[in-house]
Amino acid sequence: AAKHPLRVLFRDSCFTQDSQKINLYEQFKQQLDWSDDEAFQNIRVI
Repeated sequence: AAKHPLRVLFRDSCFTQDSQKINLYEQFKQQLDWSDDEAFQNIRVI
């Protein structure tokens, strides 16, 4: 988040629990000052 990315991509296999994905969204939203919509559009877990 320190590099202020336009988009963020993660692999689903990196997470053992769904709560980790939610925490990731929240952390990026706070650090990059993104709204819920911006986070939904810019953070992808594949």
